[in-house]
Amino acid sequence: MNVKLRSDEFAAFFYAVHGYKPFPWQMRLAKRVFSDGWPTKALDVPTGGGKTAAIDIAIFHLALDADQGPKRRAPVRILFVVDRRLIVDDAYERAKIIAEKLAGANSGVLERVALRLRQLAED
Repeated sequence: MNVKLRSDEFAAFFYAVHGYKPFPWQMRLAKRVFSDGWPTKALDVPTGGGKTAAIDIAIFHLALDADQGPKRRAPVRILFVVDRRLIVDDAYERAKIIAEKLAGANSGVLERVALRLRQLAED
C-alpha cells in the first residue's frame, strides 16, 4: 500500500484531530522535527503554551516515516517526561483523543495518517 503523506499536511492533521490550528511555535517545531529530527534540548515553553502538542508532532512524524524501513528517523516509542501528575493526565487524554480519531478515520489526512501508521503494526 502506497499512501502518500506530506509534511506540510501537519496543520490539517492537527486541525482534524483538535478542531483548531496549531500555534506558530508548534508549526516551527514540527517543520524542524520533520526535516532535522528532534532538538536535543527540552522544550522551554510557558505553562499553557501547548507543549503536549509534541505528541501530535511525534505521531505525525512517525506516519511520515512509516514507509522508510531501516532508514526511518522517527522513533516508534514516544516518551513524554514531566514532573507533574496533572500534565501526565493531560498528555494521556491527548494521546487517547488522537488514537480515537485515527481509529475512526475514514477519509482525508486522518485516514492517511492511520493507514501509514498501520504499516508499522505486526500481523
